[in-house]
Amino acid sequence: MAIEANLKVALHNRQAVVISCWTKAPLGDPFWSAYGPQEECVAIETTVGTLQQFLGSQFLIVPVRYLDFERDRIPVEHSLQPYVFKHTSFSWEDEVRVIGEMERGRKIGTPRVIPVDLSGLVTRAVVSPYASTAFGDRVIALMKRVLGGTPVVRSAPAG
Repeated sequence: MAIEANLKVALHNRQAVVISCWTKAPLGDPFWSAYGPQEECVAIETTVGTLQQFLGSQFLIVPVRYLDFERDRIPVEHSLQPYVFKHTSFSWEDEVRVIGEMERGRKIGTPRVIPVDLSGLVTRAVVSPYASTAFGDRVIALMKRVLGGTPVVRSAPAG
């Protein structure tokens, strides 16, 4: 009976848990190659404290732990714990996850919308080293218009 209950919780969580992935790693070539190989790509930066302030206590902000799943098992002390682990091959990401559940009373599968003042959340934008100058100029103009001049920098090219 306990196994069946755990399976129901796991199925519910797969449908009801929302996750936003961030990185603490420097935005170098591994990042851009994996997540932004297109020429028009930009990352935004903030701090964990600012993110927590804007999202509130209804979200967990946790560093991802990396395991070799062939050797190690994910602990099962909490139903959301599986969302905190990733295979060691991704350890270069140095990922932080924002984890939340659907709002009570909301139908599973509907968007979870959190109003956030981006001008207070985003500390700077980082443009891909593969981006054109024209794209970087458009990002700078957008940041100035929407976020009041949030700094924009170009990521260093792979060296």
